[in-house]
Amino acid sequence: VLSMILLASVSSVAQTARVQIIHNSPEPVVDIYAGNDLLLDNFAFRTANPFIDVPAGVQINIGVAGENSTSSADAIANFPVEFEAGRTYVVVAGGVVGNTGATAFNLFVNADAREAGTGSNVDVAVFHGSPDAPAVDVDAVFVADNVVSNLSFGEFTGYLSLPAAKYDLAIQPAGT
Repeated sequence: VLSMILLASVSSVAQTARVQIIHNSPEPVVDIYAGNDLLLDNFAFRTANPFIDVPAGVQINIGVAGENSTSSADAIANFPVEFEAGRTYVVVAGGVVGNTGATAFNLFVNADAREAGTGSNVDVAVFHGSPDAPAVDVDAVFVADNVVSNLSFGEFTGYLSLPAAKYDLAIQPAGT
């Protein structure tokens, strides 16, 4: 359903962007709408869709509704977005519904996202998605200290290029 709706929209629009959505809000299962079209049905916490083509250069209303909603009118939150042609985005739905300020439910956008490539290295971006945690440092245990330093909730890092391997990561309060 997701692909059909967006492909129908994309066929009438010459320019597209690539987008992946990640559900990272500790809330219930949701439905995601793009305008009036159901984009993701029964989208669970800690899941992501594959990268998809979406229309670029036009405003799209992303609506978040409770699971098994019947239309975009059921949305509990709406976010107008516009994607730039030829770019790749990761959009993380995060925060806590009902909170205000920095931990409020929101869409966090990495406009410099990358899709998997080829080669012996892996590119990794880190997102701090825990609304009740302080800023953090990330260490690659036995490899490197502070591969990420002082990352606050709602922030993405740039991409780190690492040799493909198994890594044990230690996430701890910044400066400890």
